Amino acid sequence: MRRPALLAYLLVLTGFAMRVWNLSTSSVWWDEAYTVQTARYGWDTFWQLQTIARHPPLYFLSVRGWDNVAGWSEFSLRFLSVVYGVIGLVLLYKLCAHLFTQRAGVWTLSVAALSPAIVVYSQEGRMYALAFMLACGMLYFAARSMAVHISDQSFRRRDHALFLVFESLLLLTHYFALPFVAALNVLILLRLLRQPARLADYFKWIGGQTLAALPVLAWVAMVGLSVANEPRPDLIGFARQVIVLWATSVRDLNNQWTAIFWTSAVLIIFVSMFAALNHRCARLVILFGALALTLAFVFANVITSFHPRYVLMFSIPFFVLLGGALDSGQAYRSRRAMVSGIILIVTAVLLIAGWKIVIDPQYAKDDARGAAAYLRSISQPDDVILVEAHDYTLSYYDHGLASTKMITASIEADAFQQLSQAVGTAKHVWLAHWAVSTQDPRGYWRFVLEQSGRLIDWTSYHGYELYEYEMRSSIIQPVLIDRAPLDFAIAKATAWSGIQDQSEGALAIAIEWRRGDQTSNDARVALRLLDSAGHEINSVNVPLIDETGRPPAAWLLDQPTLNYYVLPIPLGTPPLSYTLDARVYEPKSSPDILSSEQALGDIHLSRRLDASDPYRTLDGYHWQTISTTAVVPRLNLEAFSVAPQMPKSLDQVDVTVRWRKTGSIDTAAPHIRLIQNDRVWVDLDSNLFERDYPIGQWLIGETVIEHRALTYPPIAGEAQLQIGQGESWTTLITLTLNTSALSFAAPIMQHSQSASYNHFTDLVGYDLSADSIALYRPLELTIYWRAMNTEPITTSYTIFTQLIAADGHLVAQQDGLPSPIVNSWVKGQVVVDRHALKVVDPAYRGPATLIVGWYNSATIERVQTITGDDHVTLQTPMQVTEQ
Repeated sequence: MRRPALLAYLLVLTGFAMRVWNLSTSSVWWDEAYTVQTARYGWDTFWQLQTIARHPPLYFLSVRGWDNVAGWSEFSLRFLSVVYGVIGLVLLYKLCAHLFTQRAGVWTLSVAALSPAIVVYSQEGRMYALAFMLACGMLYFAARSMAVHISDQSFRRRDHALFLVFESLLLLTHYFALPFVAALNVLILLRLLRQPARLADYFKWIGGQTLAALPVLAWVAMVGLSVANEPRPDLIGFARQVIVLWATSVRDLNNQWTAIFWTSAVLIIFVSMFAALNHRCARLVILFGALALTLAFVFANVITSFHPRYVLMFSIPFFVLLGGALDSGQAYRSRRAMVSGIILIVTAVLLIAGWKIVIDPQYAKDDARGAAAYLRSISQPDDVILVEAHDYTLSYYDHGLASTKMITASIEADAFQQLSQAVGTAKHVWLAHWAVSTQDPRGYWRFVLEQSGRLIDWTSYHGYELYEYEMRSSIIQPVLIDRAPLDFAIAKATAWSGIQDQSEGALAIAIEWRRGDQTSNDARVALRLLDSAGHEINSVNVPLIDETGRPPAAWLLDQPTLNYYVLPIPLGTPPLSYTLDARVYEPKSSPDILSSEQALGDIHLSRRLDASDPYRTLDGYHWQTISTTAVVPRLNLEAFSVAPQMPKSLDQVDVTVRWRKTGSIDTAAPHIRLIQNDRVWVDLDSNLFERDYPIGQWLIGETVIEHRALTYPPIAGEAQLQIGQGESWTTLITLTLNTSALSFAAPIMQHSQSASYNHFTDLVGYDLSADSIALYRPLELTIYWRAMNTEPITTSYTIFTQLIAADGHLVAQQDGLPSPIVNSWVKGQVVVDRHALKVVDPAYRGPATLIVGWYNSATIERVQTITGDDHVTLQTPMQVTEQ
């Protein structure tokens, strides 16, 4: 056996091992469950689901035949794709070896066998491995049927027949085979025109293509062409998603893998050029690949929607070209081998990077198996599980005795009817939600479930989420009340549902919006719950869209549009009065534009004794505990959170404490204070204990959360954050001023000069851009100050810089606050202060003196130096010149 053939066999075995390894580890996910549902049950189910499927029936028929024999386990379902994937490797090798050499085929096979995308989609119970295999076969037999060196007509007829068979089967596998086949037929037409061919050859070509297309045309005539919900891509987005998927097997919607995209794109261009220089037929492969992708882009935008996995088979030309580029050949061996080596290294790096992404847990499949096991262990026979349209993942697994009801409606009025019938009189409802589902874009289902019941808990199984609700009543629609309109620039709110305390952990609010005076394609609504001091208790921030997911720019002028909001109330929020306000804005606009807030109304929250936190409202805090929890007898400090723990000067430090009343107590007034070396720098009283919600009103066992904020003073070193009252204090945490951005050493300066302002600052030196100034040439002055304050500076001071003529009149000046301002200065800190003096007397020419100083920003009174002067004269003589 020749060496290339032996290597090919070994690589095929390696490819098989890669594809069968951990084949059943992940659970069946949404699309795979749809495959099972379509193929496993009777022909009525097959036909019903195929009429709404996005893809032709060949793959589903093959699954039906295979798994009826082999069983319906995850392994057997996916093993069929493994078989298709391995056969695809063999055909890809044969194609490359036919076009180039066996050695080139081995190189192509070695990369394809390890390619993350081809391996991953050969382990999935979907049609992508079959499409890849059929596309390889179609190209291989098309190349053989048109090969000049094959003179035996019987072989030509056989290859041509196989080409048509593979083409017909490919068209019956995936609709994106259409641009792939169309690109190949363009090349065939060009070949016929170039020969030139006989009229019989044209009839033979047209007749063959008609026969190949008849099955899929008949299928489309029966069921139509289904359109997916994926967004239509622009050209750059299309290229980015396709190339990143080829390299990693993941869809890059957030432009996360920019380096991989550009590296892969450059590699594709470089490989194409190098292969074209060394192999004549590489030019046809390049033409075919470019034309096929161009037609796919048009197809995605004009006829149907797009997901980059649909064009996995379009990577075949690149793999073929890569094999040709890595085959260094004989002539100019060393130079070509060096280039091939570079290509091989970059390809290996991309393979490693791709596999690193594949094994990243964030890209694991949704864990429907875990969700089903959880439901099986906890749900009851009279519970109802709501699933989204065509989500058969729970049906695939044993999820217990609870009934599963599918909500297929995308229109909210229809969804309300289906939800009402599905929930009925059930007291316990589970909502199974796929994280990337677009069926309920405004969260209407969760809104009505929250409005008619309460969330008990929710659990995420890697993107497959289960929400557990306890129902208080049957499903009800929100009741809107006409209000005085809230007029934002983008939208107007004219009615909304009553703001009522659910006493169950969340507010459910429906707001009716109408289009405003300004259009927006990216509008969002922020709802905030504020306490009497303006502190944000919680907020939600969601897109402003209509029922079909369109932004306000696409709404009709008088079109009323409901949006739904569920605003969780954090556990421990005191039963006080709060304000709910709204803001409509564009994320990319300036913060001062379209960002005014308007109040929806006031709400008084009732007392909540339930200690559960289903919305995880406390998860964002970095909770800490201390050994002594009884700060006050019968009042436990359960936990506290402080952020940041290394604040900068004048930073706001947020302190959140969680209290629990454990016994009878009428009064308490613990404070929070910051202390350093027995010096109290900050002392915060408690609104809850002393004014808003006295502890005497708490019930025993009640949990209350208190939010406090302190401005960190400019004190270096460690300071203790304490809590307590009277003589009893407990240290919560030690804070340290973050001085990483401060400098305490004098830098290299052009001019050193000293001057002191008593208990305030010292002049250290300065830099000048020049020793002259002109009308249209400002003078850049950099002054270096050293902070000498022993106490935080409470007054605002401004620096003045002036250029004085020989007769004493003002020639140029520039005043400004230092950066940072003096109130944040730390003793010993060196402050770099920059000014650009501009001429104010355009007629003066001659010598001048440069002076600097300080004045009180409020009173304009100048600050004196320790020598009694109100300014410092810098040593450098200056000139005012013409230019």
